[in-house]
Amino acid sequence: MSEKRLQLALERLSFSDWERFERFASEFLAAEMPDLRTVAGPSGDGGRDAELFSPVDDPTQVIQYSVARDWEQKIKSTATRISETIPSAQILIYVTNQVIGAGGDKIKKELRNNRHLHLDIRDRSYFLERYRKDSRTESAAEHLARDIVDPYLVSEGVLTRRPPVLATHEARAAHVYLSLQLRDEAQEKGLTKLSFEALVRSVLSRTNSEHRMSRDDIKRRVRELVPNDPAERVDHLTNRALLRLTKHAIRHWVKPDEFCLTYEESERVAEFLASQELGEVALLAEIRGVVGALAPVQGDAPAEIDAATTRVRRILERCLYDRAESFASSILAGDVKGFATDHLHEVVLNDLRVNIAVKGSADSNPAWLESLTREILASPGEATRLYLRDLADAYTVLAFLRQTPDVQGAVDKMFSHGEVSLDTSAILPLLAEELLEDRKGQFQQMIDIAIKAGLTFFVTDGVVEELDRHINRALVCCRTSSWDGRLPFLYEAFLQTGRAAGEFPSWTELFRGPNRPVDDIFDFLRERFSIERRSLEKIASEAEGDFRHAVQEIWHTIHTKRRERTNNFDPITVTRLSRHDTENYVGVIQLRSQEKPSPFGYSAWWLTLDHAALGVGEQLKRQGISPPDSPVLSLDFLSQYLTLGPVRSRVAKSALRSLPVLLEPRLVRFLTPDLLDEASRIRKEMKDVPERVTRRRIRDHLDEARRRMGPLAQRGVETFFDEIKN
Repeated sequence: MSEKRLQLALERLSFSDWERFERFASEFLAAEMPDLRTVAGPSGDGGRDAELFSPVDDPTQVIQYSVARDWEQKIKSTATRISETIPSAQILIYVTNQVIGAGGDKIKKELRNNRHLHLDIRDRSYFLERYRKDSRTESAAEHLARDIVDPYLVSEGVLTRRPPVLATHEARAAHVYLSLQLRDEAQEKGLTKLSFEALVRSVLSRTNSEHRMSRDDIKRRVRELVPNDPAERVDHLTNRALLRLTKHAIRHWVKPDEFCLTYEESERVAEFLASQELGEVALLAEIRGVVGALAPVQGDAPAEIDAATTRVRRILERCLYDRAESFASSILAGDVKGFATDHLHEVVLNDLRVNIAVKGSADSNPAWLESLTREILASPGEATRLYLRDLADAYTVLAFLRQTPDVQGAVDKMFSHGEVSLDTSAILPLLAEELLEDRKGQFQQMIDIAIKAGLTFFVTDGVVEELDRHINRALVCCRTSSWDGRLPFLYEAFLQTGRAAGEFPSWTELFRGPNRPVDDIFDFLRERFSIERRSLEKIASEAEGDFRHAVQEIWHTIHTKRRERTNNFDPITVTRLSRHDTENYVGVIQLRSQEKPSPFGYSAWWLTLDHAALGVGEQLKRQGISPPDSPVLSLDFLSQYLTLGPVRSRVAKSALRSLPVLLEPRLVRFLTPDLLDEASRIRKEMKDVPERVTRRRIRDHLDEARRRMGPLAQRGVETFFDEIKN
């Protein structure tokens, strides 16, 4: 008996299952209360979880079994009923399948003060912590799972709720088994072997010793899952997978040449499906919570909340699916630009075209939907993050399989070691995440895992010069009473965490001192992140003159247009920034001159958040210059590369599963003058409160205000990256 199956059984109990839950729960109470009697029969609701019980030898205790989702109202109504029918009662033991935890503290106090009734809540965690206590509780848990969960897991329903972007039952089953294999198999196992073993398992998902499947049928059904691959190659890989799996996961009847899953394998799949279903529940709950928090000020009807939750769930699926397709296609085509980096807006609009919303409803607003989705991607809960990670990785392998049976050969095209130059836009978030209490921001996590995978990172003098100037500008802003324009990125991040503006100068000393600031920044990056110092100026100067000058002119135009939009044009700054970007772009290309000519096989890369970098090659073409392969590496591409690329075996699976599926800005939320005034007011009002509490209050207030404003949807993630570059 597994905890996940019991957890899912308790989750899936409906109002009509009150009697089944009562029998289950009574087995857990039997040790301390062997004899129970009915003290109040059904009243008012037809007997549905309305009976009240009491131990024979202790009439002061009353027991209520309930599967009601609105547990607070149920407890209140029960307490009222007890006061009328059992006035001698002193303790109410409320036994439920729901999750209550600390949420019940308020009503405990209320009943104690108003009714002199002590409330003892035994919620879902009570059963999950005790089901292995003895054979009686374990048997009760197993029987509940068999009655509630197992029929559901083998039904069509469990797969029809799987990714809606996959059209067929077979494709959804394949996706489930790919997720399971990617989670459970050793990191060293090749992706081609892993993939075909998953496909064979999915084809055999409904088999047992009485219902077997022939080898020919298995091969036919696997071919249907990957119709674009050569049939002979698919059959060969299927036969190899059958041979390997016969040793542990499937049974083989040699003479009729038939196969089925072993009982142990079926149990393993059931456990995984239960885990996935619970992940789905957590995902929907979190989406619903974000929808409620970001609902328009005038409020939404419950039906609109549900409609928006369903839509955002679908948008997340499509976004991850499209990203997986893009990743696989770009690898196989050798086209860096083909990898979609920010296609969420298009996904939202497409969903609204296909699934038309009620005119005037909240979920008909694409900007609002985009803000919701970004919020979930930026700060997912633990269960949601793991669920989305499983989803994205399986999508990616499935996308590869649709284009080639040799998945391992495809990913082996990618670099197995790398030296990566970091742009200013990639380093500033690393510095900002030093403000997080857990120091586990998305950007820092990514760099840490990449280094463990064998990649090396470096920065040029020009990049550190930009960092130093950015900190200087932030200090000027901090000391200026009236600042014109947007707040510098680091200063805005600092204020967003609730810290006092006057503390900012001392915080920047973490990165640099007053005498040798540039050297200090280099030292900090090396000691904190293992990022080394390296110049690309000399090697960039060795590039062909027309090419180098053309690249610098393109970057000069990009920076000029940006600063004209923000009324912040300074020709000296524009020239300096364009020179630094050219050094990185051209320098990395020159580093590749001795490497094999494969777009994703190069070891030298430039990691930047600046999407404009991807368009430099097209602009070179328009000038009649044949561009070399792009040196640009995006963070999202790096995340997927670490999960499935040639270096995956060098990193612990738990670390890779912790990677975000899409990188979204988490820390900086675009503060406005009004919000800054609010923060100052709160700080003055809380002058006698501990600083830690003050910071938390300001941070939470700014988060709530930011959610109401929806700035990410209004200004877009592209603007966010532009502001880092500025």
